[in-house]
Amino acid sequence: MAETDIKLFKAVHEKMLETDTDICYYEVVLQEGSNLSLEAGEVIESTQIGVDLELWKATQVTSPYRYSHVEASTPGMEHYCKAFMPDYPLLTRDVQERILEGVRSRGEISCSELASAVGRPEILIRHILRQLQKNGYVLIDDQATFVFEVKPKLKRLFGQT
Repeated sequence: MAETDIKLFKAVHEKMLETDTDICYYEVVLQEGSNLSLEAGEVIESTQIGVDLELWKATQVTSPYRYSHVEASTPGMEHYCKAFMPDYPLLTRDVQERILEGVRSRGEISCSELASAVGRPEILIRHILRQLQKNGYVLIDDQATFVFEVKPKLKRLFGQT
């Protein structure tokens, strides 16, 4: 990725976190590109690079700008978190601890509860929940709105049995 691709990727993901949604309409993507002194054609090229690298999803449409929106992808969000959020490992650990306590005491814990407790957007917490499920630590619902089971792997990570 070129430096401008990285800057656009970062700006768009920051906008998604700011608005707490995993979709960024293309007018916003174009504006973020303009803020970086990119022409519309350069933004379209950067968008395609991001799609090719699976850093976000963007379905092509018939329009002057080729896309209607970009959507966060799991690999892209993970890349963003690791590259641009120095506290991501600590945040993940904090979320894990809160999951253990919430499921132990109430049988489940919601994404919105976790987001409120750590002061972060739900889109970020949903991403962390999906990563935890992928890595065999928890069981979540299809929309990543609730954690309803903690796997032994997470319990052991925190010295619980």
